[in-house]
Amino acid sequence: MSGKNAHIFKLLRGNEWWNSKTPFGLNIIFATFYLNKTILNWELFGYILLWLLALIGIAGFGYFINDCFDIENDLRAGKKNIASALSFDSRVGVICGLLFLGVFPWLFFPVSLTLYGLVFFQLITLAIYAIPPFRLKDKRFVGILADVLYAFVFPFGITYTAFNLLGSTQFKPSNLAQCLFFFWIFLVGTRNILKHHLEDKLNDYGTRTYNLAHHLDLKKIQIIIQLAELICLLSLFALLPGLKMGLILVLFFLLSHYLLSKQLPFFGWISQKQEEVEELQLNILYEHWFPVFFAIAWLQFSALSFAVLLAIWILFDNLLIKTVITQTWQILIRVIKKSPFLYNLLQKIYRKLTRF
Repeated sequence: MSGKNAHIFKLLRGNEWWNSKTPFGLNIIFATFYLNKTILNWELFGYILLWLLALIGIAGFGYFINDCFDIENDLRAGKKNIASALSFDSRVGVICGLLFLGVFPWLFFPVSLTLYGLVFFQLITLAIYAIPPFRLKDKRFVGILADVLYAFVFPFGITYTAFNLLGSTQFKPSNLAQCLFFFWIFLVGTRNILKHHLEDKLNDYGTRTYNLAHHLDLKKIQIIIQLAELICLLSLFALLPGLKMGLILVLFFLLSHYLLSKQLPFFGWISQKQEEVEELQLNILYEHWFPVFFAIAWLQFSALSFAVLLAIWILFDNLLIKTVITQTWQILIRVIKKSPFLYNLLQKIYRKLTRF
């Protein structure tokens, strides 16, 4: 990345969302295509690029406008704030440019009042979250609700709505499945926002802003939410035709957690000290394992779809090799070591191969 591009990326705080929100959104796009039995072509690939531009615009707008109205607080806490180095006119110019980038791409999608409404509420929520006199980020539970809505529910609702309009069959899930989808997204968002509160606990002492971590046992609440989130996800997979194989993937992920951490998911906190319990990294499941699942599932429709999908995932910080292949290899080693016969057999094969 060149110096100028790196500066823009930093200005938009891209390191905080590019490798997390983008793969998550792409999961929803490819799941929608898969459920619609849609074969990826260059036109659809163009729509994905438009979605990426809108994502950069909306996410950048949210983070930048937040920075603009956090300058005094950040200076008080000794935090870096890139917006503070810009003049007022420059800040207005950046905000207008990001708004244009966040709105303009949706005009190329099929006309939908639902889509336009979601985009509108997304931008309004981002604005009133940061701008006085509303400034929802200082309003305790209302601020947390707004955080979940603008960071998870609205963006992924927009993504699903936009790409379902492009599907060849316009897949229509049952009302129960749709409710489960949005409730699952809400739980994912709530858990991640609580995690953010835990990480920001010390900084918020300096800025004198409200932090839920000062008042509640967020670690335990996160674990309970994870359990509800997983039940919701498994129910969603069971209800949606063609995604029942996802149940096997989630069970394999839970098994891998147990094999690598030696802890049963969720229930460790009952008998152990909180700080000793390793968190079940559901975000890794969503951002790393699901892409592989959709790549394999899509293979039945088109080799091109499979190749493009894998190429996209490898671009995102090498997620495929970094997590999926590494974790699978670690699990295999653990299983093999539990079987003396397999372990000795592999050792013999290795020794023979290394002689040549």
